[in-house]
Amino acid sequence: MVRLQEPKIVHQGVDTLVISYKCLDIQNYLKFYQPLLSILESKKSEAQMLDDFGTKFVKSDLNLGLGDFFVSSKGNRQYKFYIENQDFLAFLSTASIDSSFPNIQVHFRANFLFRVGLKKAIDLVEVFIQKALGSKYSRDLNRVDLATDVWGVRYTKLDSFRFQTKFSQKDFVEVADIKTFGRFYRVQGFTFGSGDKLFRIYDKSQKIKNSPSESYIEQKWRLNGYCPDKKYPVFRHEFQIRGKALRQFIPNGFDSVKWLLDNTGKLWRYGNSLLEFVEIDDNDIIDINNGLTSVAITKRFQRAKKRGAKDFWDSLAVWDNRYVDMPKKYKDTFNPNIKLAKKYLKAFISATYKSLGTNPYNLSYIIDEVQRELFEFDGINLHQYALSKVADSFTKFSDYILEQKLNPTVDYSDVLNEALFNMRKELININNLEYRKKIEKALEVFCA
Repeated sequence: MVRLQEPKIVHQGVDTLVISYKCLDIQNYLKFYQPLLSILESKKSEAQMLDDFGTKFVKSDLNLGLGDFFVSSKGNRQYKFYIENQDFLAFLSTASIDSSFPNIQVHFRANFLFRVGLKKAIDLVEVFIQKALGSKYSRDLNRVDLATDVWGVRYTKLDSFRFQTKFSQKDFVEVADIKTFGRFYRVQGFTFGSGDKLFRIYDKSQKIKNSPSESYIEQKWRLNGYCPDKKYPVFRHEFQIRGKALRQFIPNGFDSVKWLLDNTGKLWRYGNSLLEFVEIDDNDIIDINNGLTSVAITKRFQRAKKRGAKDFWDSLAVWDNRYVDMPKKYKDTFNPNIKLAKKYLKAFISATYKSLGTNPYNLSYIIDEVQRELFEFDGINLHQYALSKVADSFTKFSDYILEQKLNPTVDYSDVLNEALFNMRKELININNLEYRKKIEKALEVFCA
């Protein structure tokens, strides 16, 4: 392993989560789930009739009042229906109330878990579950992947000899994914284990280059000190556990999802303990390849551990909330996001029509009313009010960064400088002390 700098953890979190749900009450099954299955049957048939190739989808809110879902033209052998939205994928079965088979299996999207955090993601999905199954249901944790991202190291081909594993012989498979660049070898990753337990190590920064949709994670890396200008890779260390291997940790009769929330760090430490990365010398590796006995190999590793050659791997065992919690927004508070702006404008129009009626003049009327009220009671205009709200949001987040001892690298882009200019310009015209303080505090943070 090449240490390009002092290794730094820039992210920890749950990357994959699969939970299955089962309705426990016949009345709820008949009232909620059966009507949903009827709608899905109709929508699936509709999707199958589309003149297109491959898997086809139709959009529907499924009468759940939770926004649109995409209903697939296909299912699988166990789950007849498949739906998805921007937060999760769900497989739905036709299992009866008496069957032990789950009714719904939910696969949480990685960006959803990253965006809102583990607990809130589960709570939000269970709003959907309660709409689909009613309030009486069981839940079972099927799979979880835990990830730790490290910036500042690069694994090499010889590192495959530096790993020691506690995987049993029957489930241990080692794969070195080595890609060739000209005359040189560059290791993109390793995979240890198979079946219900896996430990993967791979170049996440390279994966993001190949899959830009995953670039959302870079924001958090930067907040924890990552500097893309240095061109150093970020390697992900990921433990996957599912099925029987996962169930052995959970006491009989205990809520497995609650167990995960309470024991995420414990589960990560277990995954980390299945491997050891010992930085033995290259000369030791050459000797091992030349036919050292198992006793001699063990002694080489023991000597290396005594001189601290396992310190890097030991440092990964800690599951630190500083890296788990996802900060809401920092400089992106000021970055243009036309998609989000359209969403909020549509919400404003919809709320206005629902409250005042569908006359289009109501849109300008409500803006004028808010302007009048702000001026009458606070002595400010709508633009000044909006700037103070943005400033307050930024300041609160800056306080969060200090509390969590994060070290963000902020790019003072043209957009951010424009926001600063607008704040300074309007500060002169704002007499209301409450709103002035919000902007002044934000300017102090910016200029610190």
